[in-house]
Amino acid sequence: MRIPVVLDCDTGTDDALAILTGLACSDMEIRAITTVAGNVELKYTSVNTLNLVDHLGYDVPVAVGKSEPLIRPLHTAKEVHGENGMGDVVLPISNRAFDSESAIDVIYREAKKAEGDLHLVAVGPLTNIAHLFMTYPDVKPLIKHLTIMGGAIDGGNMTPSTEFNIHVDPEAAKLVSESGVPQTWVTLDATLSATIEDTMIDELRTIDTKKAKLAVEILDYMVTRNRRFGIEGAVMHDGLALASVAVPSLLKGDDFYLTVETKGEFTSGKTVVDVARVTGKPNNAFVTTGMDVEKFRAWMKEMIVNEA
Repeated sequence: MRIPVVLDCDTGTDDALAILTGLACSDMEIRAITTVAGNVELKYTSVNTLNLVDHLGYDVPVAVGKSEPLIRPLHTAKEVHGENGMGDVVLPISNRAFDSESAIDVIYREAKKAEGDLHLVAVGPLTNIAHLFMTYPDVKPLIKHLTIMGGAIDGGNMTPSTEFNIHVDPEAAKLVSESGVPQTWVTLDATLSATIEDTMIDELRTIDTKKAKLAVEILDYMVTRNRRFGIEGAVMHDGLALASVAVPSLLKGDDFYLTVETKGEFTSGKTVVDVARVTGKPNNAFVTTGMDVEKFRAWMKEMIVNEA
């Protein structure tokens, strides 16, 4: 049986590659994609998602979520993803409509349909997921597992201690971390190693399919952009999180107690992970400490080459 998945995302460049590869994976069935503000404003993340799914030829519902964090103004990453989130990549405009229900209602609908087997994957700020748990607390036992791309055991990419997705809406992240839903946090400790290098991109250039051409176009933008920040390769933060649902062995880590700080100039949005097990609090999350780089690259390449 294919794993039923709802993907919640703020579609910028690495989200787009996560969607592209996830839709091609025979081990999972993405039953809906929901959008949230994050990398760019909601109007862009939503249109990017719908255009992408339509361009790739998949009949997967796309539902629009929240445009602002729970209590804070939105902070975007346009300097990384470009004004509309897709850098210099231009997708054909879809003539499809968004799902008639909101993102929160769609996740709830799919959770009920899956009868306890739903895997929820969140690769943007956790605003939609927090609203889901507040609006429909009865959804929690219907979610088999929640996989989150966010946080870090040590360090950050927004402040010295915070990662972008959690920094954008720390109140939402704290609420989700304390929800009691089984969860995996795919942190920077793993994702910063999830790179696609020039050699693989050049191999993909030889494949004459719509999917491969689009993947190369996105990867080329990401590589060029990252070099401006002193980073080599395209970093697949979101792709690793989604891939791990199909291939859990990609992740290295352990069960820990995790919570989120919501105050402080440099610490608001910090994921506090009790690695030393000093709090006495029960473990509430599997938290990554690393990942299998070569296995991940092989999976990404297979999904991009895959004709499905």
